[in-house]
Amino acid sequence: MRYFLIVANGKRRGLPIPVEQIDLFYVGTGPMCHMRMTPHEQVADQHCAFITRGKKLYVDALDADHPTYVNGDIIMEGVDWPLLLRRPA
Repeated sequence: MRYFLIVANGKRRGLPIPVEQIDLFYVGTGPMCHMRMTPHEQVADQHCAFITRGKKLYVDALDADHPTYVNGDIIMEGVDWPLLLRRPA
């Protein structure tokens, strides 16, 4: 199954980022991340991870000092938060 992250803000707003064929997709400012962000005080080196299990996608916060938000809600570190998937229109 193909998944995409859609950039919500900034100069790349609307850009789809594929999360494919990777069971564990890291997001943060660190060099080991699949999606590297511009260094920012609110983003950790390894900020969060997207986890694929079968046809389901989860996000896990990796740094309690830098909260991860999903649709405005803070997700707890170490808890796999299921994401609701939408098909493109």
